[in-house]
Amino acid sequence: MSVRSMKSKPGWYEIDFYPNGRQKDPETGKVKRIIRQVKGREAATELELSFRRQAATFNTPNPFIRDIAVKRAIWYETNKARSTMMDFEWRWLQLKPFFGNLQFHLLTPQHVEDYKIQRLQQGVCKRTILHELTYLASMWKWAAKNNYCAPPHFVVEKFDNQQNTLLDTLLKINIPTPDEIRGILSQMHPRTRVLAMLMYYGGLRRSEALQLKRSNINFNTGLMRVIGKGSKPRLVPIPDNAELLGEMRQALAIENKTDYLIINPCTKEPYNNILTGLKAAAKRAGYPDRVWHHLLRHTYVTHGAEAGVDPRTMQLNVGHADLKTTETYTHVASAHRIKETTKFSRYVELNTTVEVYQPRNYKKTNNLLIP
Repeated sequence: MSVRSMKSKPGWYEIDFYPNGRQKDPETGKVKRIIRQVKGREAATELELSFRRQAATFNTPNPFIRDIAVKRAIWYETNKARSTMMDFEWRWLQLKPFFGNLQFHLLTPQHVEDYKIQRLQQGVCKRTILHELTYLASMWKWAAKNNYCAPPHFVVEKFDNQQNTLLDTLLKINIPTPDEIRGILSQMHPRTRVLAMLMYYGGLRRSEALQLKRSNINFNTGLMRVIGKGSKPRLVPIPDNAELLGEMRQALAIENKTDYLIINPCTKEPYNNILTGLKAAAKRAGYPDRVWHHLLRHTYVTHGAEAGVDPRTMQLNVGHADLKTTETYTHVASAHRIKETTKFSRYVELNTTVEVYQPRNYKKTNNLLIP
């Protein structure tokens, strides 16, 4: 393919396009060639790009999405953090039954909408569904870039009127009190307790805590180096909590032949998650609500806001890209205090039985007392 300025027409450009490359057509014995003339360099560039997309469609084998996913998984393993690779593999398990036997160039917006409906019927929240579809869209762009298929011909749409903000999410969940959190942590298995404590007292994400390395913990400086989203490192103060410090020193004293703070004794690798142990601990502690890894981090920032920790300091500790994200927890802390305060009113109502005084010469009409 070539783009040439035309001497006979100033400002015009001529584009040669060979849809089948330089191969001759078996019927005519000639090389198929398309010539287009357009005015303006910008128009010529757009037309050239359009031809290149057509060439990708003509010359690529268009494999099934399940085959592309295998190559994508290898790419994640080579270029991304282990936690990102595992997240992709988990999301692909949900996508595969629906999209695995399709091809990207045959994919339509209706396929995506049908997938949304199916997942909603399974009780999956909209935020999770969009996270899964984000991986699908990213894989499509990557496949086109590597000439496995044509570029995406539509954009994956979000849900209409979707309320997907952090504040909406936080207001829907019950933030445990400090006593409740300490009760849960006390019931964790000794082997994984330190990991859960790092998520709460240090505000670490699941992957940051589970993959914390011994060489990145420095008690002399009081800092630990963690690898956050996008493999971005940051320095986090080691929490000044005697119980956590004791657990960390005890874990460091046990050799495991790796650089990770804690490893799974069965796989000899870092834990993928400690959710089963966390749920069991919550049950033993008598905590009635649902628990998950990120709840500990949500609770850390919320309790920090209630304690008056400077938002900028909190932002640096937890690795939020935007200070507004951290400040959201200030609103949640206020809502949490209001909710906790209502417990007093309910307590009084449930534990008192008295009659309200009403003078004889007063009549109750339309909920108003009048003489």
